[in-house]
Amino acid sequence: MRLARWRWKDSIQAKFTLAMVGCAGAVIILALGVVGGYQFARDRNATLRQLTSVARVVSANSSAALSFRDDEAAAEALKAVAGVPGVVGSALYSDDGRLFASWQRGGPEAIPPPEWKEGRTVVRHNGLVYITEPVSLGEKRIGAVVLSYQEPGIAARAAGYLLIGGGILLLAVGLSIVISRLLRGVLVQPLLRLTSAARDVAARQDYGFRVGKTSSDEIGLLTDSFNQMLQQLSLREAKLQDYHRHLESEVAVRTRELSAKNVELLAAKDAAEAAAQAKSAFLASMSHEIRTPLNAVVGMTSLLLDRSLPADERDFVETIRLSTDNLLTIINEILDFSKIEAQRMELESRPLDIRLCVESAVDLVASQTSEKQLELLQHISAEVPASVLGDETRLRQILLNLIGNAVKFTERGQVLVMAHSHPLEHGRHEVAFDVIDTGVGIPEDRRGKLFQSFTQADSSTTRRFGGTGLGLAISSRLAEMMGGSISVESQLGQGSTFRVRLPMQGIDDADNPRASDGAPLLAGRRVLVVDDNQTSRLILQSKTGSWGMIGSLAAGAQEALECLAREAPFDAVLADMHMPGQSGLHLAREIRLRMGDHAPPVLLLTPLGSLAEAKGNSGVRACVVKPVKDGMLRAALLEALGQSPPPTAATLPEALPQEHPFSHWRFLLVEDNHVNQKVGLLLLKRLGCRADVAGNGLECVRAFEGRDYDVVLMDMMMPEMDGLEATQRIRATLPPARQPIVIALTANAMREDLAMCFSAGMNDFLSKPIQLAQLAAALERAWDRRVQPERQPPARFIDPACPVPVS
Repeated sequence: MRLARWRWKDSIQAKFTLAMVGCAGAVIILALGVVGGYQFARDRNATLRQLTSVARVVSANSSAALSFRDDEAAAEALKAVAGVPGVVGSALYSDDGRLFASWQRGGPEAIPPPEWKEGRTVVRHNGLVYITEPVSLGEKRIGAVVLSYQEPGIAARAAGYLLIGGGILLLAVGLSIVISRLLRGVLVQPLLRLTSAARDVAARQDYGFRVGKTSSDEIGLLTDSFNQMLQQLSLREAKLQDYHRHLESEVAVRTRELSAKNVELLAAKDAAEAAAQAKSAFLASMSHEIRTPLNAVVGMTSLLLDRSLPADERDFVETIRLSTDNLLTIINEILDFSKIEAQRMELESRPLDIRLCVESAVDLVASQTSEKQLELLQHISAEVPASVLGDETRLRQILLNLIGNAVKFTERGQVLVMAHSHPLEHGRHEVAFDVIDTGVGIPEDRRGKLFQSFTQADSSTTRRFGGTGLGLAISSRLAEMMGGSISVESQLGQGSTFRVRLPMQGIDDADNPRASDGAPLLAGRRVLVVDDNQTSRLILQSKTGSWGMIGSLAAGAQEALECLAREAPFDAVLADMHMPGQSGLHLAREIRLRMGDHAPPVLLLTPLGSLAEAKGNSGVRACVVKPVKDGMLRAALLEALGQSPPPTAATLPEALPQEHPFSHWRFLLVEDNHVNQKVGLLLLKRLGCRADVAGNGLECVRAFEGRDYDVVLMDMMMPEMDGLEATQRIRATLPPARQPIVIALTANAMREDLAMCFSAGMNDFLSKPIQLAQLAAALERAWDRRVQPERQPPARFIDPACPVPVS
């Protein structure tokens, strides 16, 4: 029992004793260490001073012997240290570093090493102390004396100090233990009584128990505090018992209140869900009601633009078509925003080519920059992976919105689109897309509003430039859904930079050709880049340099002519079409005139609107449409230099038939709107196809009673019987050999509509307004499905403004 009290974890006596012993031991050790160290250092310093004095005496006695080269006298002078305790050797060195004389008490190791012969030094090495003293004759130094000393006496004294200190330490520990036992009854026993009382109270739950107070010191205060705690616990126990008697009634009241609130919350939840459903239904209805007449407008304007029209009438039609596209863009933005708010926007993860995605987005706004006479430039860095996993459609939507805004708010100058990346872990990359313009800029206090819904940086821009204020908000939300972000830097009056950062998983895609295909055929060739825009010059130099070409730059036609005359022959010249002073056309003619048959081929960089004028110039070898794409520029250079790029899947031309293979099919157009019937028939006629017409789903089902059809273009919302029910009837009643391919035509653009179409048995989906290219693509897929059913491609959601493939 007594031993149990000395355990470290629960014995105050043990802790108290250990504390006293520790403090006493620490003080004794510290005192002994300080005194012993001081004594040791003092003895050592005294010994060194004595040895230094001896060395000086030997040095003085050896000066004459060393000066007269008297070996015996020098040896006698060195032997004078034999009576000094601890000295084991001495040596006399001449000024040229040779050993002149020596004396030693021990073996050869006692002779000082010659490298310690110079200067007045004290060095410790291998347990010996070497003291060096110069030997001088007058003011001239003629040598050095070195003494070797061993310190046995100091080490022995240190051992004695340790022995004495150990004895004192043991005595102090014994006294500490005795004193702690004497103080046990005064300090520890009252605490043990408190511990026992606390254990008894906890076991019996008797809060009326009190501990007797034995002193007025801190332990007495602790006893009073313990008794007060017991009193408070006793009062609280009484209150808890009283509260327990009323708890059941209070719980019943609270339960009734919570039940009522739950009913209210459920009602609010049902109302919110109903409002959300009503909102979705309203958007779907509005989309249908707006897209239905838009389908007629887009279809008719497309057909008119394919005809030979007078210039003023063509301008009228193009204005109508442009306004229709703008209206369709607004509708699509509202639908996208609704999907994002309802958390029903789904992103895909498919292989995509970043270079092609950027180029396609730039192409869509190229005509706008040409009309405003802006320079539209693009540059994809070499470190950007060729193929990544991502949603190509939504990435293009983000880029198109940012580029479109840059063009909209830039009156003069340029818009630059750049892509660069740096690697992350596990094959991932952070790809950054920069859209840089020289437009009006954004004030700092209004940048926070850019990515808010239905807001713009300035209300005046709404009247001047138009827009819903949803584009940047949608782009920001899409970037966040992809795991990235959008940021903006701007300076008022100098332009803005929008940066999109997206983490993307890189993939090795052997079918995706790199931008360097054909580069070995261009390596080492010299090219002259002529452009008044410095950024464009640097981008072209970077592109050609990545293919191994040696490039020179010129800011104008005159500088280019001087460069051609001054430098080595060039293999090709890249010249901008529109430059101040002398244009690219004039430069090409001047090069041809000056250099004749030795003139390098001139490749003209021209906007699409000036292509016809550029092609008519005899001095131009080839034309590259701006904004310049890597593949087009590389192919033009190879052709101009008489080379041919290596055949790849991307460069081999596809042999397309002169007539559409589906022209002989039997078509049934099911549409209740007469204008849309006319548009559909005209579009099919443009593709060389003829069709019968049904006004609703019931007429469609009856039409199959008299004949078979290969393709049915089925509207979804029709009177009497809609397209979904008509498709289900056809799938249920017709044998497999007579089953047609059903393509849905609808003004509803929600993803739920797509799912309903496929659930009903439809094969493909076209969202109104329907354009000729989308219709032709859908019929091409239908032909592939009919000819090679085992390789049937997945159905796709074809939206002219925002195509989203769905497997």
